Amino acid sequence: MAKRINLTGKQFGRLIVLKQGTHDSHGKIRWECQCTCPKKSIIEVHGTLLRTGRTKSCGCLALEVRTKHGAYKTREYSIWHNMNVRCNDKNNKYYGGKGISVCERWKGTNSFQNFLTDMGYPPTNEYTIDRLDSNGNYEPENCRWATMTEQDRNKTNMKINNILVADQIRLESQQGHSYASLSRKYNCDPSHIRKIVLNERWEHK
Repeated sequence: MAKRINLTGKQFGRLIVLKQGTHDSHGKIRWECQCTCPKKSIIEVHGTLLRTGRTKSCGCLALEVRTKHGAYKTREYSIWHNMNVRCNDKNNKYYGGKGISVCERWKGTNSFQNFLTDMGYPPTNEYTIDRLDSNGNYEPENCRWATMTEQDRNKTNMKINNILVADQIRLESQQGHSYASLSRKYNCDPSHIRKIVLNERWEHK
């Protein structure tokens, strides 16, 4: 098994990694980081978000963007706002009524700033927010900007019909690859990847 990358002491944007933090519900490591902004805030961030540059600060960068450029009037704000509205609506059978929720970081204090910090800006207006696991919640590790074509493809799972492929998926997971990255590589839902990694029931021929 490949050695896990130690991010302690490294800096990503304004964030300096202090030490390994807690694990998320999928067993993936979060890293405790301190922001170099005047508040010196300490937050926990997934390593993939740090390495890909999706999270660069405690939220202060997005706040500066909002102050300088009026981000509350942007398309990103509408996407964030509508995401929260549909998940808070228990009469919406596809979101709030189904139990789909928004993570605390995206609905608490400085939530819109946090959303911008974690997600960045969509490449073009053709992109909107997409959950990699359609049964999962709105949270940094489960969300991306995607076109409607990419979102439609995400709704249909590829059948992993080769035991050797499944073994390769387990190996790559042990090497630190997230369910989200593996789902993109093998063109299937992260929930299907999770079943394979955890040796739960999955279809093969």
